[in-house]
Parts: sequence; structure tokens; C-alpha cells
Amino acid sequence: MVEMIVVILIVGILAVVAVPRMLARSSYEAFAFNDEVLAVLRYAQKTAIAQRREVFVVVTAAGLTVCFVDASCATPVPSPHRAASTLSASAPVGSTLSPATSFSFDGLGRPSFSGNLTLTLASDTTRQITVEAETGLVHP
Repeated sequence: MVEMIVVILIVGILAVVAVPRMLARSSYEAFAFNDEVLAVLRYAQKTAIAQRREVFVVVTAAGLTVCFVDASCATPVPSPHRAASTLSASAPVGSTLSPATSFSFDGLGRPSFSGNLTLTLASDTTRQITVEAETGLVHP
């Protein structure tokens, strides 16, 4: 009888503490969005270098999109892993990306801004991604 009460007590504690964390997807989605933004920015820079042309990145609160030609995104860069899709990252519900800006990588992979650019991903926690001004290096 005592063993059964202890087991019920342990299951109750797990139900109160662990299960809500396992079912809450917002944290996982925010981490995935952070990784996706890093990958998209790095791919944009590599595309600019590989094609020796300017590639534009348009950042909004809802995510970012990568384009050729200009920041209006008339000619989007195709996604390498989604057929007939554009290279972009969309923020999950409850997450935002700031500041809203647009910039480009030139044919040598250098960004068009002076000084480092820090993008902030806000959700349940805040994460930052930095794009280096001199090299275009993208890192958390």
C-alpha cells in the first residue's frame, strides 16, 4: 500500500512539473527559429559569394526573406531544401525579430552596413544574432 502511494505521488509530481514543459512547444519553436535565422543569413552570404552578385535580406518582425535585385523582393532567392519555395524564415507565434531593416551582402560576402548588426529574437527568452560588419560572419 505504501509503495502504491509513493508511486502515485511521483506520478502526480511528474504530471505537475514535467508534462507541461514537454507539451509546451513555444520554447522549442523559438530555438528552431533562432537556428533557422542563422542558417538563412549564412546561406544568403554564401549565395552572394557563389554567384558574385548582391543578395538582399529583408528583416521584419515576422521573419526574414532573401532576394536578388533589390529589397522589394521581386526576385526571391530559391530555398535549397524546399522545392518551389523562397529562402526565408518565419517567426513562430509569440516570437518577434527586430530591428526591422534591410541590408545586402555583396559579391565578396560583405554586408552593406557599417558597424555590426545585432538582430534580437524575442519570445519566452531573448536571443541575439550578430552579423559582423567587416566579414559578414553570422554568429549567435
